[in-house]
Amino acid sequence: MSQGIDALKNAGMTEAEATVYIALLELGSTTAGPLIRKTCMHRATVYDTLRKLMEKGFVSHVVKGKKKYFESADPKIILEFLRDREEELKDVIPYFETKRMLAKER
Repeated sequence: MSQGIDALKNAGMTEAEATVYIALLELGSTTAGPLIRKTCMHRATVYDTLRKLMEKGFVSHVVKGKKKYFESADPKIILEFLRDREEELKDVIPYFETKRMLAKER
């Protein structure tokens, strides 16, 4: 699991996000309880991390009865996320280059 966590951290996830995502891959669709036990993380940390992963599109949830079940997205979404971040950075590179050139002129 450590190798996977390191790879996800290199892709921009926090350690908590990587840990929860990998645990969800292993557990499949699950409620928060088993996820909390598997990750050995505090309940509030798991819920906060799930929220962040949902915002990034790495996790989704469905409500069955009165329970919320969380599920990891297809791991290929990580590559799509990285491509999107790369495109965002490409858009600001000219701005950074301009700032650098102006600093050299001073």
